[in-house]
Amino acid sequence: MPVYHITGTLPPSGGSPQYRIRNDDEHHERVTTQDRLEPVRISSADEGPTLIEKTFGKQIKPAANGSPSQDKGKN
Repeated sequence: MPVYHITGTLPPSGGSPQYRIRNDDEHHERVTTQDRLEPVRISSADEGPTLIEKTFGKQIKPAANGSPSQDKGKN
């Protein structure tokens, strides 16, 4: 599965935030909604945060289905 990097944010679509994403092997950007993103682990689960946690901090965590979700608790 290719890895895409978030390059920008866009207004929500259907209640889900949208992002501009890009793969290093492509010459164009794509647009996707947050509910279609999957976190990428840059190391083993015991060694550090996911790429999405490094990008957005701890306020976004993977939901039980693997998609990111907003943490409603304290930051």
